[in-house]
Amino acid sequence: MYSATAFAIRDARVDDVPELVRLGWSTQAEWPSGQIIVGEIDGVVAAALATVEDRAVTADVARAPYLLARMRARAAGSLANRRTPSVAERMHAAQLTDSTAHAPARPRPAARQTGSGAFW
Repeated sequence: MYSATAFAIRDARVDDVPELVRLGWSTQAEWPSGQIIVGEIDGVVAAALATVEDRAVTADVARAPYLLARMRARAAGSLANRRTPSVAERMHAAQLTDSTAHAPARPRPAARQTGSGAFW
C-alpha cells in the first residue's frame, strides 16, 4: 500500500505534451478530448488519464498500475463533486439508494423460559 503522498496527480499542462507523446498519445487521432490528468512518480510523468473518455496511457514502471488506480479514484471523486458539490447530499442520496437500508429486519427469536420463571 502506498501513502497518499506517494504520487503527484494534477491537471495536464501544455508543458506535459512531450511526456504524453512519450507515453503513447502521439498522433492527433489518438489524442483525447476533454480533461486530462497526469500522475507523476518521482517527478516524472508516468500516467495520463482522459477523464471524459476514460482512456489512459502509462509508462512501463512497476508502480504505474497503482498510480492509475489512484487517478481513476480521483477522477470519480471530481465527477461526483461536479454533479453534487455537497458531500452531505451525496451521502444522503447513497443511503436512500442502498438496497440494504430498506431490507426488512429479521424477526428475533422468542426468549426461552426455564423453570417457573423466578429469578432465584
